[in-house]
Amino acid sequence: MTLGDFIHGGGPILVIIIILGLVGLFFFFERLFVLLRERNEMMATVIKVRNSIAQKNITAAKQHCRSQSYASIFSSGISLALYTTVGGLAVAIPLLILMAILREFEDRILESTTEEVRSIVVKLKSLPLEEVQ
Repeated sequence: MTLGDFIHGGGPILVIIIILGLVGLFFFFERLFVLLRERNEMMATVIKVRNSIAQKNITAAKQHCRSQSYASIFSSGISLALYTTVGGLAVAIPLLILMAILREFEDRILESTTEEVRSIVVKLKSLPLEEVQ
């Protein structure tokens, strides 16, 4: 089975799932690169602060700390992460429940159909062979 066959077999819903997965990956990598950049900037500031302290220049160390506002950056990042997590859960949990209900409905249909087929087979077996043909 090729990827094209798989996607064709899944229909439009699978295409939507793939698109949403790609969007999710985009946001993951965007956040990853932002966090890596922020970490590098923070480490550069830490080095400057340490060097200033090593030179006993506390005023310069304070200025380096004031020049960077990592507390607002990280709090907004945490806030964004919390909002997106809550949003994701608000979407995922109801969908999981609905999918479980759908799966149960599907199982009941399958059981009912199986019982009907068995009933028909039993009736056919009870008929004389001449009548079945």
